Amino acid sequence: MFEYGYSTADDGTGFGLNIVAEIADAHDWDVAVSEGDGGARFEVTGVSD
Repeated sequence: MFEYGYSTADDGTGFGLNIVAEIADAHDWDVAVSEGDGGARFEVTGVSD
């Protein structure tokens, strides 16, 4: 789902989560997705002050 072009909507671009993954990668962060309460849960780790 983080790959460029991935979308579950007929009119989706597939840019959104790919951009998130690229930003995380550029900052040496990790981003993961899991099932949350009633939707998806996105967790970004490796972020420091």
